[in-house]
Amino acid sequence: MNLAEYQRALIADSFALGPGGQGEIALGNPERFRLYRQMIRARLLGMAQVAFKQSLASCGERSFAACFERYLAHHPPRSPLIRDVIAAFGAYAREDRQLLAEASAQLPDMLSFERAKWTLAYRPCARPKLGQDGVRELDFEGALVLNPVLELLRLAHPVHTAVDTESIAKAETALLVYRPDGIDEVRWYVAEPLFAEIVRLAGETEAPLAGLVRSVAEQQGRVLDEELLEALASSLTLALQRGVVVGVRPAARAAADRP
Repeated sequence: MNLAEYQRALIADSFALGPGGQGEIALGNPERFRLYRQMIRARLLGMAQVAFKQSLASCGERSFAACFERYLAHHPPRSPLIRDVIAAFGAYAREDRQLLAEASAQLPDMLSFERAKWTLAYRPCARPKLGQDGVRELDFEGALVLNPVLELLRLAHPVHTAVDTESIAKAETALLVYRPDGIDEVRWYVAEPLFAEIVRLAGETEAPLAGLVRSVAEQQGRVLDEELLEALASSLTLALQRGVVVGVRPAARAAADRP
């Protein structure tokens, strides 16, 4: 067995559902390998229990651990960074039918929320600054520049308010989860539906803010009246204050405006 085969066998057997495969043969010492296997799996499970503390409380330790074992077996780590391995577990668990069948209805939302917090806490990024790379103060002709350490979550349950994970009433919630510039702490708040959709579109297009407002208002069947504009102004002010929105930059021209 060459080095590459040795490494593949060791990795495969470390994350299989049970020991006793090629890893033990490759290592040449089954007892030592099983100890190594237990150590790395316990370390990863412990990190997942920290990252998904409320999800663990919701579904129970046994179901959580069983789901994590299935995750390691079906989707073994593809990153050398533990933070990535733990984040990927959140995505897997949210689609794990066996886990969800044993848990309360709010678990998928809790997993999404805790995965976002974990991911954003460690996400490296180059942050845009006012006065740099065309970024200027807010106006309706420019395209919104968002905080790159930001996720918009569409939740069926307001799990961000949870104390007792079993008593969360169903309520559609748009949650902005973000890490402000210069701060290590991840924060979040509920976004007004129109503004939440504007943020979603702003992450996908460089259209002018004015065009996004008109498009979303029409989509949601809302009239562009004074009340709506006042609510939008409040949402924009809050987003600027909290560091969700940085400013605007020149918008991409529509095809009809190009020469």
